[in-house]
Amino acid sequence: MTTHDDDVAEILRAEDEAMAVAESHMWQFSPLHNLPDAVTLRFLSTYRKVLADRGFNKSEISTMLRNDLAICTQGLRDHTASMLYLGSARHGVLLHVAMLIGVDKVIHMQGLWEALRLKNFEAASEALLMSQWPSMVGNGEESAAVSWTWRV
Repeated sequence: MTTHDDDVAEILRAEDEAMAVAESHMWQFSPLHNLPDAVTLRFLSTYRKVLADRGFNKSEISTMLRNDLAICTQGLRDHTASMLYLGSARHGVLLHVAMLIGVDKVIHMQGLWEALRLKNFEAASEALLMSQWPSMVGNGEESAAVSWTWRV
């Protein structure tokens, strides 16, 4: 490394340390000091509320979304772990639906799980279309596109 590289590295290290000190300090003040260590699953409707004030950037929301998708993944794992044949697209649809209506409601869709066990993706698509999910999606194009994913 050159002297210039060493200087840049030192600047970046100092900035990282300063940000850590500032973050530690800010956590002591309202509204941050009362935040929970963990949050239960946030539905997509919560994201609409959070984004309404434009107080978060795409990266921050992406981190929140990944955390919530991990909660959904864990919540559905008992059902999906034996269904590797779903592939990422169909599994992704299940996660999408769970983010909209909740993991518990997806888990209790007996017709969906029976159809998936039988690898009857047409019936699984119909089960999804009969749930609360289509009314929460908003427009028919998105529900049709996701429903089509099951049939592929």
